[in-house]
Amino acid sequence: MRKQFLAIGILCLVGLGSCNKSDDGISARLAKVSESLKDFDCINKAVDKSLTISEVRSKIFGEWQLKGMITMLPTKEVPDSKVIFKKIAGDTDNVLGEYYLNGKLKGSAVCTFKQVNIEQTSYVTMSSDKEMFDADTYNFFRGNIRICDEELMIDNGMAFDAPAYLFRKIK
Repeated sequence: MRKQFLAIGILCLVGLGSCNKSDDGISARLAKVSESLKDFDCINKAVDKSLTISEVRSKIFGEWQLKGMITMLPTKEVPDSKVIFKKIAGDTDNVLGEYYLNGKLKGSAVCTFKQVNIEQTSYVTMSSDKEMFDADTYNFFRGNIRICDEELMIDNGMAFDAPAYLFRKIK
C-alpha cells in the first residue's frame, strides 16, 4: 500500500512540476490534459457487464496511450505514458506488457489473467510477475481490467483509494 501511495505522489509531482514550465514544448512532452472516467463511454457502459479472459485477450494486444488517472487527488494532467501488450511466442496463457514514459522503456512484465466471479458478474483480473519494473518504477499491471475495442482501464483498487489508469488504443 505504501508503494501505491508513493507512486501516486510521484505522478502528482510530475504533473505539478510541469504546470510552471514555459511553453517551450517541455511540458507538452511531460504531461497531457487528463480525461476523466466520464469521457470513456464504452468502459462506463461495461461496468456491470460480465467479461471473460478470451474477450480481454481479443482486445488487449497493441499500443495504448494513457489518457487519465483516477486517484485520491484529482489530476488535470497525465504523464506522457503508453503501454504495449504483446503476445509471447509459444505462451497462450500470458502476455508481455511494456511501459513507456516520454518514449523511453521504463519496464516490462509478464502478465497473467484470471477469471473472478463476484455475485453474478464475471470480472478479469491481471497480475504480474514483478512488483516493480526493472527501473524501480511502480508496476501498475495488476488489478481489475475493463476493456473495449478502443478503451482500457487498469484498476489497481480505486475502491480502496488506489489508482486506476485510463487508456485509449493508438495502434
